[in-house]
Amino acid sequence: MAARPLAPALVFVIALFPIAFLRPALLSAAGLQSRNEVRLEQAFNPRPAAGDIILPMPCGLSMVFVPVGVPARGFLQDVPLIMGTDGADRPGMEYYERRFAQGVSGPFRVADLPPAWRERLNAGNAADDAEERFYYFMGKYEVSTLQWRAVMEASCPVPPFTDDDIRPRTDISWYDAVEFSRRYNEWLVANAPDAIPRFENDPKNVGFVRLPSEAEWEYAARGGDRVPGDALRQNDFHPLEEGTDLEDYAVFRPEGAARIFEKPEPVGSRRPNPLGIHDMAGNVAEMMLEHFRFSLGNRLHGSAGGVLRKGGGFNASRPEILPGRREEMPPVHARGVRGARDTGLRLALSGINTPDGGRTDLLQKEWARLGEQDRGEQDRIIASGADPLREIDRILEITRDPTARTNLLTLRGVIKDANIALERERSVAAEGQVRSAAYMLETIRNYAVRLNISLDRIKRYSEENRKISDKTGAVYKKRAELIRGYEQAAQSCRDAMRASTLFYKDRLDDLAAVPDADYARHMNLLRREFAGDALFNKNMSANLRTLDAHRALARTGKLHPLGVDALLREILPPTLREHAIQANTSARTGGQPAP
Repeated sequence: MAARPLAPALVFVIALFPIAFLRPALLSAAGLQSRNEVRLEQAFNPRPAAGDIILPMPCGLSMVFVPVGVPARGFLQDVPLIMGTDGADRPGMEYYERRFAQGVSGPFRVADLPPAWRERLNAGNAADDAEERFYYFMGKYEVSTLQWRAVMEASCPVPPFTDDDIRPRTDISWYDAVEFSRRYNEWLVANAPDAIPRFENDPKNVGFVRLPSEAEWEYAARGGDRVPGDALRQNDFHPLEEGTDLEDYAVFRPEGAARIFEKPEPVGSRRPNPLGIHDMAGNVAEMMLEHFRFSLGNRLHGSAGGVLRKGGGFNASRPEILPGRREEMPPVHARGVRGARDTGLRLALSGINTPDGGRTDLLQKEWARLGEQDRGEQDRIIASGADPLREIDRILEITRDPTARTNLLTLRGVIKDANIALERERSVAAEGQVRSAAYMLETIRNYAVRLNISLDRIKRYSEENRKISDKTGAVYKKRAELIRGYEQAAQSCRDAMRASTLFYKDRLDDLAAVPDADYARHMNLLRREFAGDALFNKNMSANLRTLDAHRALARTGKLHPLGVDALLREILPPTLREHAIQANTSARTGGQPAP
């Protein structure tokens, strides 16, 4: 689509009143105070941030995107994602949706992105020895009415703009949304080709905007790589910042609320999620690229129905704005093609999976490695004659019959697919083992803290009671009762700490069998996850260092001789170590000094 000339009226207005000096509307907690003049930026980036990825739009507007990084070991790997929701306030409709397995990744590497975009990417998203980051981009805001008008109308919108212009565009059909993305793509290619991502060494293929896939949308709505892996798998929202509640992040209808919204709020009126994206819960439901299918039996059903929308709108209840909630909307009614007043759209920026520039060679190399044993493991299995793929390859070398070769190749493909599935399962299991071992160390630390508190209270109350001459008085008896309670609590902590340490030691045996590459990958993910300055992050970072050292001992067979006391000396900081080890020794010796 060719560049559109500015309407004469707009040129005249801008000449007299530059955009930077348009009278700003005053915002309050209740929304805009004036319905008449608003700043143009409120329609496309009301909450600018340093890492914003900005694409130009017609009529001097822009569209802002947020990078969504996916950690993976290659183009053919992805992040497993448990999507959907269970029990989303629809009793009797369990067939409608259940949680199901899916995967998510992106087509872009850092080298495929414009230089300015690379600088904006968080340093923590850089590649490392065990993995790389793959990217797609999600719109930071829902598409506003003014953005819609700039693309879809024959001439540029003319100020003054009202607060309705900066609300999400609604009452549009899925076909309208697809048409919007088509027209915007044509405008970008014709007017801002250098702003679009281009694949490395590929002069032909470029990135493009479209409606997001359900997996892309839900991964981003849950917080993507900016939340812990266990939080990503929860059936609820992303972790909320301390001191906030869901109403700080979403425009919706809380149970028992006196105020009911009559229309969407302006885009970006609530706090962003951990990725920096606004309004992925509430305000308006958002249409997905694919159509609705039932989710049951841990997969999607085969019948593709109406429009799939997610996120819930301004009049939705809390269960309806869950990130996994899935709604079907008819694309066509008896009265024609229609939309809904609580449904809009958000764009994603992606690209093709098979660009030129050497990507085909990389994909072929990755495919050759998938489902195949590494060289050391390969040699061991071949020596035992147990590897079916190598055995099939040997038979293929001496088989000349075309039918037999076709059957063998089919069988090899089936076995390779099974191996790929097993590799993914092993990787997921390895992540759980690494994470559970790290959290077990924190559990041991917490038991030691509680033990020390109990012992300190016992000591303090005992000293105070020794000073009381009347051993029958109420004060003495109350303190004696407290002492007995803390003694029971201390004993419970001793038992739990010992059991947790033994359980941790068993987990180290499991981790010793995890391949080094898988272990390193998951440890790197956890190191980034707990890289902050909060006390919990510092504790978990220390736990990861301890875990690394203990796994190395387990790999060399030096872990088994270590007893619980020896492990506790390495797990706990000096401030917690002495009482915990003394208590553990006392527990094992019945209160007598250890031999």
